[in-house]
Amino acid sequence: MIGNTRSKSGFMLSQPANDVMCASAIRLAAAVIVVALAFFALASFSIELTRDGGRIAAVWVPNSVLLVLLLRGRKEHIPFYLGAAFAGNICANLFVGDDPWFAVGLALSNQIEMLTLLYVMARLRCTKPDFTRSRDIVVFVGAALAAAAVSGLAASAVIRAGAPSDVVAQWWTWTRADGLGLLLIVPSIMILIDAAKQWRQVTRKKLIEALLVIAFGTGASAYAFWQSEYPLLFLGAPLVILYAMRLGPAGNSIALLNLAIVSTIATTLGHGPIHLIEGSLAEKAMVLQFFLASSFVVCLPIASLLRRQLEVAETKSRFLAVMSHEIRTPMNGVIGFTDLLMQTNLDETQRIYVQRIADSGESMTRLLNDILDFAKLESGRMALEKEAVDLHHLLEAVTELFRGAAQTKGIALSCKIGANVPPMMEGDSLRLRQLLSNLVGNAVKFTETGAVSVRAQMRGPHLCIAIQDTGIGIPEDRLDRVFGTFEQVDQSTARRFGGSGLGLAISADLVRLMGGRISVQSEPGVGSTFQVTLTPTLPSAALSAA
Repeated sequence: MIGNTRSKSGFMLSQPANDVMCASAIRLAAAVIVVALAFFALASFSIELTRDGGRIAAVWVPNSVLLVLLLRGRKEHIPFYLGAAFAGNICANLFVGDDPWFAVGLALSNQIEMLTLLYVMARLRCTKPDFTRSRDIVVFVGAALAAAAVSGLAASAVIRAGAPSDVVAQWWTWTRADGLGLLLIVPSIMILIDAAKQWRQVTRKKLIEALLVIAFGTGASAYAFWQSEYPLLFLGAPLVILYAMRLGPAGNSIALLNLAIVSTIATTLGHGPIHLIEGSLAEKAMVLQFFLASSFVVCLPIASLLRRQLEVAETKSRFLAVMSHEIRTPMNGVIGFTDLLMQTNLDETQRIYVQRIADSGESMTRLLNDILDFAKLESGRMALEKEAVDLHHLLEAVTELFRGAAQTKGIALSCKIGANVPPMMEGDSLRLRQLLSNLVGNAVKFTETGAVSVRAQMRGPHLCIAIQDTGIGIPEDRLDRVFGTFEQVDQSTARRFGGSGLGLAISADLVRLMGGRISVQSEPGVGSTFQVTLTPTLPSAALSAA
């Protein structure tokens, strides 16, 4: 029999509920221990890495990481995390040689900074800041600098430098270190956390590109800061722009963290262009701080601009998707009732009119489907399935789909599959069929006389599918536009053959999503050849059978 326990409020709790509460308490206790240990490690590292006879680090990291946890975590856990950080901070101060009262005083200064920052952000209604929005950036920068300045006053009272000028110098040093740590690390980590939620939408090609950009950026920044012969600090801005243009808002965060880590470690170890300046490590650390602050000023506005562009694209894609769906619903009704009308007794003239209504409805449905696919591709929300695809059957089925249209126009339509083409491959059969249907359909549509052929063969590890026609062809100066959105060779072509201009754009995006490439060769009056190159993989069942 399951027993009951009485809570402090007087209500009876069942044993399962009590177990849940115990498990939650255990998880919270574990989190508190992790926070204390992490703050201790980060604080010890920050102090030992960048101080030079003084007591204040050049860039104070632990407060920034703690703030991310406080902003992203549950409100009721904030006191526990602050207490854990306070204990970890005291231990770190004792570890680097501070006396107990001094260690407690500096740890208390950090607590004042966190409380001030949380209070100001709550008052300004920015408890969940979005660092791609201008208002949130401005609010956070102001709150971070104010909190760092307030904690600097408390730290100056603890350090008690002596002369007023020394007190001001200590306050300024503390404010710079804490403020810079907050400005560099908090936005970067939070943007990366938001970007990580979209990781399932990252294609293999985009992941490879991201790794290459990060590797190049890390190498370039390491070179710039590991040599002390040339003042190459100016390389920071181009690297930030490179990350932003190729990787978006997340790229800004990676660039900022990359520059901060590489430049701080190199400067501390005696390398880099900052050591061209004569002076103490504290003075050089100040130059490093201003360099990192300028990088922050470059990074976040770019992130905000990119975010606005993404929002515009997402809004347009959502509009297209919603409108296409809303139009398609009544369109399905029109097509359905047209089919029913075709089954009634109609004279020849009426049947011709109804057939034209049906044809128009089907054309409209195809256009709406293209718009929906285009919206998904543009917003990055189209995901490919992984399943076993009967490649031979798919190629033949797509060819047969257009057999009637080809016969009506009096053109030959053939499909030839090489003996070395595997019968099965892993992929998305629906999207592969859509891709081939677009290409074969275009070939038949733009061919008045002659033939259309579909050929598939293996060239090394690559599957090459070529759709060749003897149609109107494409002028050489228009070849680079055929895969563009809403593009037609010319307006007379659009009027004569119809079409939205989305088919080839969607095809090109699908090929890229599949990790392949698409190309075209054409000559006006002779014909065109569209070639799709993919790297097929055998389905899991075929591999296990082999």
